[in-house]
Order: sequence, then structure tokens, then C-alpha cells
Amino acid sequence: MNISNIMGNEEVARQKRCDVRRWLDCYKLFPPEMKEADETPDEDVLDRNCPEMFKMTQCFESYITDCVKPGDWLFPFYAYNGKFIKELCNNNSTIRANYLQHVACYRQLNSTFKQCLTNATNALQKYLESGGYINSDVEDYHKMCLKAVHAYLCETTEVAKTCGQEAYRAFFAMGKVKDLVKGIRFACTTIDFEKEMRTGFFSLFQINPSEAYIYNEVLDSLKEKLQPDVYKG
Repeated sequence: MNISNIMGNEEVARQKRCDVRRWLDCYKLFPPEMKEADETPDEDVLDRNCPEMFKMTQCFESYITDCVKPGDWLFPFYAYNGKFIKELCNNNSTIRANYLQHVACYRQLNSTFKQCLTNATNALQKYLESGGYINSDVEDYHKMCLKAVHAYLCETTEVAKTCGQEAYRAFFAMGKVKDLVKGIRFACTTIDFEKEMRTGFFSLFQINPSEAYIYNEVLDSLKEKLQPDVYKG
């Protein structure tokens, strides 16, 4: 058998082994109790479910090892919040300790966070109806960026107002390891972020002077171009 046939057979075997259904099956390992906690599990829920959460992250990582070629991007397709899960399940993690200190207050804001998304959707729709600029070449990503930034700013300011500065700092630090925030940055790499701040959608935000520092910090973090997270093999 010649080399080309061997390589062809290996590729066929890899495709079978790496069917996307294998990846999707990893999501099924996410514990029901964690879903019920609605992103604000307390310490007992974490302690009961972290072993299963680790199984889920290991499932994803096994798929990546078997199926991702060196040099391929690990995001957005391979996003599964693995880094954040490992932080929450590490008893020595500062992120976990700070999260647990403020989780009761975060939980009170679950309905507020949902309203933030609704408000962002409505604000974007109003902007579009008034003739606001959207780059047609990357329309979906442009809209995704604008709406997600609006919602995330709403969430962070609500945390600061309701739960205090320490809770805001902890929430902001968590965002840096969450794939959700990485997803916002990924979408925003397609737009002229500075222009949006000067004359576009972001310039329309009604900013309370006492909350201006939050807007500055959040926008500065989100406008950083996302560097490709590449699988090294």
C-alpha cells in the first residue's frame, strides 16, 4: 500500500472518529443541577457537580487532542468554558473564592440580567430603524457585537449598583476567563470599535457619571483584538 493510500485511510478514520456528534455529546454531560442553578451555583451545588463538570471538560479536551490539527483555532467552535469551570471547581482559586463570596447577590440579579439582554435587543432595533450604520460585509457579527456589549455593560453596572465594588471586581475578573466574553471580543474584531465609541451605537449610551469608570473599563477590555487561541498539538 502506498503512502497516499495510508494517509487517505487515516483521514477517513479521523473523520469518523471526529464526527461533530462526538463533540455535541460532551455538552450532554453538563449536570442538570447546574442548569437549574442558572449560572449562579452555590458552594454545595459546585461540590456535588464538579466531578461531572470535570468529566465534561475532559470530554472536550479529548476531542481536541484527537481531532484538532496543530495551528487550528480553538475558538469559537471549541468554546465550552473549560477555563472558567476549572476555576470554579478549584478550591484554591481566587476566582472561586470571590465568586462564592458574592454569589447570593449575583443570584438576585438573574432576572435583571435577562432584562439587560432584552434592553440590548430593543436598543439595537431602535438604532437600526433610525438608520444606524451596520457593515453589510459582516452584518451578523456587527449586530452580535453591538448587542452583546450593550448587555454586558448593563450587567456589570447592575452588579456594581446592587452588590458593591468588590462584587463588581469579582464579576469583571470572572468575565476575563469566560468564553461568553471571549465571544463578544471575537464578534467585535470585525468592527471599528473606536468609531462605534465616537459616533456609532456605543456613543448613544446614557452614562451616569458615577458609573463612567465601569463603561471605560469594560469597553477597554472588549475592544482589545482577540488573539487566536491556537492548538499547539
